Parts: sequence; structure tokens; C-alpha cells
Amino acid sequence: MMHRLLLLASVGPCACLLGAPAWSQELAPPSNTAVTPTMPGTPGPGRQQTPNSILRLDDAKPHGGSGQNDEIQDIVVTAQRRAENLQNVPIAITAITGNNLNASGISVTTDLIAVVPGLNYTTNAGVYAQAKLRGIGTGSNGPGIENPVATYIDGVYISSMSGALLALNDVEQVAVLKGPQGTLFGRNATGGLIQITTRSPEQKPTMDLSVGYGNLQTVTSSAYLSGGLAPGLTASVSGYYQNQDEGFGKNLYNGQDVFKARTIAGRGKLRWQPAVNTTIALSADYSKIEGPLDGLRPVAGTFNVLGQQFTGGPYDVSENVQPAARLEQYGYSATATQDLGRLQIQSITAYRDTLNRTNLDYDETPAPLTNVFIKQFNRQFSQEIQLQPLKKGGFQWIVGGFYFWARDGYDGTTTNGSTIPNGISQIQNSSQTVNSLAGFAQASFPVLRDTNLTAGLRYTTDLRKEEGRADLVLPIGPTVGTSLSTGRRRFSKVTYRLSVDHRFSPDLLVYASYNRGFKSGAFLLQDFPVDILRPETLDAYEVGVKSDLFDRHLRVNVSSFYYDYQNIQLQLLNRGILTAYNGSGARFYGVDGDVEARFFHGLTLTAGGSYLHNEYKDFQAFTATPVVPVFPPPVGRPNGGNVIGVSNVGGNRVQAAPNFTVDFGGNYRVDLGRGHMELNANVYHNGGWYAEADNRLRQRPYDLLNASIAYSPRDNGLTISVYGKNLTNKVYAAYLAETDIGYNVTQAPGRTYGVVLAYRY
Repeated sequence: MMHRLLLLASVGPCACLLGAPAWSQELAPPSNTAVTPTMPGTPGPGRQQTPNSILRLDDAKPHGGSGQNDEIQDIVVTAQRRAENLQNVPIAITAITGNNLNASGISVTTDLIAVVPGLNYTTNAGVYAQAKLRGIGTGSNGPGIENPVATYIDGVYISSMSGALLALNDVEQVAVLKGPQGTLFGRNATGGLIQITTRSPEQKPTMDLSVGYGNLQTVTSSAYLSGGLAPGLTASVSGYYQNQDEGFGKNLYNGQDVFKARTIAGRGKLRWQPAVNTTIALSADYSKIEGPLDGLRPVAGTFNVLGQQFTGGPYDVSENVQPAARLEQYGYSATATQDLGRLQIQSITAYRDTLNRTNLDYDETPAPLTNVFIKQFNRQFSQEIQLQPLKKGGFQWIVGGFYFWARDGYDGTTTNGSTIPNGISQIQNSSQTVNSLAGFAQASFPVLRDTNLTAGLRYTTDLRKEEGRADLVLPIGPTVGTSLSTGRRRFSKVTYRLSVDHRFSPDLLVYASYNRGFKSGAFLLQDFPVDILRPETLDAYEVGVKSDLFDRHLRVNVSSFYYDYQNIQLQLLNRGILTAYNGSGARFYGVDGDVEARFFHGLTLTAGGSYLHNEYKDFQAFTATPVVPVFPPPVGRPNGGNVIGVSNVGGNRVQAAPNFTVDFGGNYRVDLGRGHMELNANVYHNGGWYAEADNRLRQRPYDLLNASIAYSPRDNGLTISVYGKNLTNKVYAAYLAETDIGYNVTQAPGRTYGVVLAYRY
């Protein structure tokens, strides 16, 4: 372990951030080479700070008491399940406030790539949000397959990959924790986690309203209302609506629009303090997202299974089934906090339900070859108990237990077309259930003056059961064959964390850590007979620096890391069925960091960057070899597409893992008499990534530009703003894959712009 930490110390924490021009997807030969928010940190007078609270902006107290607004203020996070100053936490974290999310044009979780170094998203079939952090993630989706980058909202784990696609409309803060969080957030947080905290109701009446109109006939509106109902009882309600009525492209087969979207989301919260030492918070939410990224088409310059090259525009498709995707989810949670003398106990109880429906023309042609109609559901229940001391500083500890139940499955998912033998359709009804128990403990204690040691341990055991049925049905209806499957497996693991941090001065912290992450195994319901996806483990070594310089006008947080990833889970899309398999593993090392500067009144500059070297270990992976079109086609062979085989991918780059990302942002406030204007811009560069383990198909480097201008005429709560996202109209992939029918791509959204009128009270 020590020699790896020394290696990391020699690698970082410095990196040179270089820009690059932007291109679209490309075919590559096989290769064997490898804003920060201004959240407060100190509670206001008389305010009690609970371990899982997020302090509001009006609680801000500049560090050192100078009162200068140009100083960078503290950020409070709950990365260790208690409220702490970000600069005191020995974990690499990028945190963004809700106000900064809005100013940067970030409206859904997939937009976070523009402000979080090392984060990448791919979105499959319109509604499967697949996060990758420092290269750790998954390209597969299916019932019961959870992402190694976990998503939590108000302390509640979201197991469904579809459920992780969330609108960020009433958010207080998003904190992205990098590296395995195998102790306190142990469930499937192998690569890290995205921790979303929504706004909490307050006694003071609060109202935020906005309406907007943009290109592509896009209408948006949002509302947030909060206030006191009685002494000790507060409530809030929020709503969000967006309707993009015109698509980015057309389905050339029928002339209908594609890549258009509609989102409806709402949340209600109730906070009750029946006594000084008791708090109960209830929450309910609902959202429906329709069709944002539902089109699939061949990559430009490649052949489909008919031996044809696609000639439409970048956002056009040509499919006999109109693409459609709909994601609907809702959830409830209850969080109770009770002070017990010198201790505090907290209970988090939650239930969530997710349902997605997707119509997918898998062959991407006007011919009725292979069409997939996905009906997938997820239901989950979780219960967590935490116990920790109320006192701050010195010896800190937490113990807890976590129970998780989920049932995921297909409810009549149908695959049909001529690529199924003799034109037979397959109808699948199957599910898997997981019952998980975990116990965890972590303690931080001073070992020397200004030096702290943190140790944590977690034991997790998952019991999975599956049962499934796949019927083969003739076009006229009779069932000609049935496959049944049942199974039962248990997956158990001990994970742990060890870190040491030393504060050289009030403004400089250095830390080193070792973490083990674990992602449970799962049944692959897509396969009949059902196969097993083995568990993943990740050993992570990291060193980092957190610093506030020049009298807190410059903040630089940098970390370097080395990962050993074992039993890595990979995807395979063949005959319309997306499945997965295990490879032996991969190795990663790199450096990433965040910078914030405030040297001039009203001007805040931010930057983030990541460098990632990654490569697979030696193992045989499924690869797709292009078929050269031949006319007439040989019997039993396609005109185009790929032949699925296997080859050794040792030394190749990991899929969907950019080697380099960088973002630059700026916010400038100009006072204009009684009013003011705010200018905001964000530039994001992605160094490109490979679609699959064989490194044939690649998304080339690209750049994105988002900007907004907001004017408040009299500082009376009224604001009018204009915004633009992807202003250069860059075409790049949200999803890219090699399959038996060819090279497939789903494009990310193009340029959007509009105007918003908002009122805040």
C-alpha cells in the first residue's frame, strides 16, 4: 500500500490542462495504448446543526470574521453522514449549489458532466442514465443491475439506473464524492456517489416562480413555495414542467419528430419539530420524463444490416417503429432525528417505484427486422439507522445498520422481427428480488496535533432470487415454446476505509486514503437460461490536498489516485438484447481537481480538470467485427452490420472513460443602481472516449459552451434572463455501441436557448 501512495504523491497533485478542438464520432483502429458553490460553514446564532443538515445561504459567515464578501466562503457537506466543512473532509468532492446549477444551465443529472471533473454519462434507450466517475461505471442495464456510481437523494439510495435520471429543479446542493464509499454509503458505491440534497422547508415564507420559452417551441415553468404552518411545523411544495414540442430531428420513415421531450416533476416536504431535540421530516415526489433521447441511428459512414449508409441529418432516424421512451417514478421517505443526551439517532425510511416504457427499433431501418418493446419496473424499500455523538471535533464516530429490498423485472417485454428465428416474437416476464443487510461503523480521532486517523468497516450480505418466463409466440398468436428459469444466490463482502489527514495550517489540509469498494453480483434476466454477473471489487489508493490561498481568495483542491478494478462488468448488445459479462479487470491512475478564485469584486472564476489513464487487464472480451456489404448477400449473412466474436482486449482503454476533461466557468455581477446584472458562462471539454472494449468505435473530443445573462431591475425579486446551452450546436454522442446490426449512436441534445422570467420572495 505504501509504495502506491508514494507513487501517487509523485504523480500529483499538479496537472497541465490543455484544450483541444471538437469533432464528432469516429472509427478508430484498435489501440493498445493507453463551481464550487458559496455555501456556508458556520450555523447562525442559536441555530442547531444536525448531522445531516445543509445550511442555507443566509447563514453564511466568512471564515476569519473579516466580513469581506469577496472571500470564498465555507461549503457544508455530509460526505461522512454529518455536517462538515468541505475543506476538512479527507475525500475528493465536487459540490455545487442549486443557484450555480441554474446559472450553468444544469437541469438534469446528466448535465453534471459540465461541472464535475472526471464524471461522464451515457444514456441508453432514452431513460437509462449510466454515470461513470473516474472511469468506473457500467454500460449495461437491466432489471437488478445497479450502477457502481450510486445516486442518493436526501439520504435515500436510488437503485434503478432509470431512476437516477432526475430533474434538478428544487435542489439545495449536489455533492459528488469520488472514489469508493464502501463504509458509510456502502451499497454499490464502488466508483463514488452523487449526493443530491433538496431544499428544506423553513418558517419564513418563501416563494420562487419562473416561466420560460425557448427554441424548438419549448415551454418551461417552475414553482417553489415554503413557509410555516404552525410553531415547529413547516412545509414546502415544488413543481417543474418542461415541454419541448419540436424535435431536433425527424423520423424519415414517417415524417414525425424525434428527440423531443416533456418533463413533469413535483415534490412536497413537511418538517415537524414537536420538541427541541426531535425532528421529523416527510417527503413525497413524483416525476415523468418522456422521450428526451429516444432515437437510435447508424454512425455516419457505416453500413446497417441492409448494406445501406444513413444519409439523413445528425438528429434524424429512419425507423419503422416510432421511437418512444417514458420514465415514471415516485417515492416517499420519512427521516426522524432524536437527540439522546450526548448522542443522536437518526432513522431514514423510504420507498420508491420506477416504471419505464421504451419502443426501440433495434435494426434502425424502415424494414421490420428487430423491434424491442421494453416494459421494465423497479420497486424498492430501504431502512437505515445511524447513531453518533452530538459533539463536534475530537473523537468522532458513527455506527449504523441498513436494510434494502428491491424487486426489478420485465413485465411483458417483447422482441420481434425477422432476426428472431422464423419471425417468432419473444415475450419475457421475469424478475429478481434482493434482500440486503449491512452493518457499518466509522471513527475519526486525533493521533497527533492536527493529525487525524479515520477507519471504517462495513459488512454487506445480499440474497438474490430470480424467476422468469420467456415465451416464443408466432405472429398469429400461439405459443410455440416456453423457457422457465429460477435461481438463488448470496453475495457477501467486507469493505473498509483507512485514511490519515494532517492540517499544516488553517488553510492547508493533506490526506491519504485506502478504500475497498464492492458491487454486488446479479442475475442477468435478459439471458435464458439466466446467467450470473459476478460481483465487482475495487481497491483505491488516493492522496489529496485541500487549500485556501491568498486570504481565502483562491481555493485549490486536488487529488491523485490509483485503482485496481476486479471482475469488471461489461456490456454486450446482440439480437436486440442488452446483456453483460465479467472481464478480469482494469487499472486506473490519474489526477483531478477543482479551483475557485475571487480576486475582484463581483467576479467568481471556477475551473476543474481531470486526467485519467486506464487500461484493461488481459482477458477475452466480446468484440464486433464489421461485415463488408456484398450484393447479393450470401445465404445466412447480413448485408452489413457486425459479426460478434471474442478477442483479447488487454491494454485497451476502458469504455466510456475520457482520458481528459476540463471545465472553465465564470460569474460576474455588475451593480446597476438599485438593480444588478449577472453574466455566467461555462466551457466544457471532453477528450473523447471509446464505445466498447475493442476500441474500434470512438467519440472524438468535443467542447460545449453554456451561457446566461440575468437582469434584476430593482433588487425586488424580479429577474429576467436569457440562456443558451450547447451554443456551438456541437453534435456528440449520448450513447455509442457496437452491435451485431452495426455501429449505433444516440446523439446528445443540440443547441437550445430561450428567455426566463422569475420572481423570488
